[in-house]
Amino acid sequence: MKKFFVSFSLLVTAYCSPLAAQQGIDPLVAEVIGERVLGELLLGRPDLEFSDIHVTELNGYYRVDVTRGPTLYIAESGEHFFSGQLYRLDGDRFVNDTENQNAERRVERLAAIDDSDKIIFSPEGETLAVLSVFTDVTCTFCRRLHSHMQEFSDLGIEVQYLAYPRSGIRRAGQYTNEYIETAKAWCAADRNSALAALKAGASVSASLCASNPVEMEYQLGVDFGVEGTPAVVLPDGTLVPGYRTPQEFARMLGIPAY
Repeated sequence: MKKFFVSFSLLVTAYCSPLAAQQGIDPLVAEVIGERVLGELLLGRPDLEFSDIHVTELNGYYRVDVTRGPTLYIAESGEHFFSGQLYRLDGDRFVNDTENQNAERRVERLAAIDDSDKIIFSPEGETLAVLSVFTDVTCTFCRRLHSHMQEFSDLGIEVQYLAYPRSGIRRAGQYTNEYIETAKAWCAADRNSALAALKAGASVSASLCASNPVEMEYQLGVDFGVEGTPAVVLPDGTLVPGYRTPQEFARMLGIPAY
């Protein structure tokens, strides 16, 4: 537990300090309260994995995300909480603060991933927008999306692929078939060609490499709330689950369809 709280303190400092400062909360006080809140959660449900903790605009409550689970808003005491989406009234409309914060975090975390860890299909002409797509090479609808790559190019949309083996990385101590097949694309000398071949149902000769970003990107997808593939993140951080046509994405992005 002591080792956990050392790393957790860094999380609290990184995520809580900016908003805490805005609210006039001493960052050190926020850190201590944050440790107590998460400590209570771990005592009550040690079987769950809790990730980021945030100071919120809801006085006296912290936000904690459960991996593959809900967002929790927890009182400073750590004894009471509610789960779900936090909305704010802005004039005559409701604003989903939870999803807005999720979108901001997705943008920040995607920006931190080096292009060399992605498989990128760029337009032949000017790039008007970028889609980040979590993909599995064995997924039927991922293959259908990829079959429209020329249309994405014609619309000026760049597709940046991130790996997301649908069945996870390992089962019973063995790599899943989805991981093996998807990792082949990221381990190939010509990643774009290998990915295209795998999505066309062909086999590739690439072997698994000792170091690849597939597990890291899969975990990123889990953190983002990805539950299936394809899952597409728009430039503003909005997560769009499932298959859409290039024209539908163009409308979402405000790009005139040809």
